[in-house]
Amino acid sequence: MIQINKEEYRATGGNSVLLKEYHRKSDSLAQWQINFLPDTKHQTYAFDHIGSGNHGIFSSSDYYPQSGSYDFRYKSVECGKSDKVIVEFDTYPEADSVVFKDKYGVTYPISLKDNVLSFTGVSKADTNFIYAYRGDQKIGKLFLNTYQQKTYKVVFVRVNGAAKKLNAKEITKYLNKVYNQCAVSFEDSIDNITIDDLTSFSHGGSGILTVYNEDQKKVLRAYDKKMKDGVFYLFFIDNVLDKKDSLGTSVSGYMPRGYNCGFIYEGGSLHTVAHELGHGVGNLEHAFSASNSSGKTKNLMDYSYGTELYHFQWNDIQDPSRVWMK
Repeated sequence: MIQINKEEYRATGGNSVLLKEYHRKSDSLAQWQINFLPDTKHQTYAFDHIGSGNHGIFSSSDYYPQSGSYDFRYKSVECGKSDKVIVEFDTYPEADSVVFKDKYGVTYPISLKDNVLSFTGVSKADTNFIYAYRGDQKIGKLFLNTYQQKTYKVVFVRVNGAAKKLNAKEITKYLNKVYNQCAVSFEDSIDNITIDDLTSFSHGGSGILTVYNEDQKKVLRAYDKKMKDGVFYLFFIDNVLDKKDSLGTSVSGYMPRGYNCGFIYEGGSLHTVAHELGHGVGNLEHAFSASNSSGKTKNLMDYSYGTELYHFQWNDIQDPSRVWMK
């Protein structure tokens, strides 16, 4: 049975708040000499680190705490599943004397041939750590976010015959690849609806009193009786007018943060679907929401067609309710 390190337990009694403070103080005394890097050839789940210190608007210490000049890195893994990272020993001369243990005291193996460290996610969702030790001295740290597999249901609704070439299997395959970064997958289905009095449709929403405009509300009212709790709905609409956001940027879809219904314009793209579901499923904000300057990151929530997700976004997608608790 896995237990919290005895020294930690004596100091904190297992209290999560005290544990966090215990690790903060302990880390401040560490002699950091080893970094962790993504194993891009073999890793299954995501890797995140601040790198050069610029993650768009997400470079504050609130998201990326440091210990001196040492940048902590973050790895995701599914409960009970295995993954890998590369250990960068840099100028450290005695690689064979370094031992890698998590906060529970479990030791993980490393191949010194290629410096690949293998590990397995614990059996419950948790924020774990892997420390590199030289004797009792910490010389490296990797945050290890472990997640239970979670599946969301999404219905693609073709409005008035829109998106004739819609391929649900292709979309869902793409969604599962993107969201597997944090052990999330999707189940899809397709539906159709005809709304005779929907003579035009315009982009909008995000007003002070309402998140949907009148055209969007008309679609939602027409489909309301078919909606189920816990299911996400994307309505595919053609011939959409005024497809620009508040910055004047052309957009391909719309889904308000934390809502279960969104809209995809003119068939959209795979990235558009994944991006809009990020708003709905994870309450994710745009990567440029504070700077009003899009296209500066490779994040899924930017307009650069990237698919990266950062470690705090992994948490939000896995547990959307926590967004409103921040």
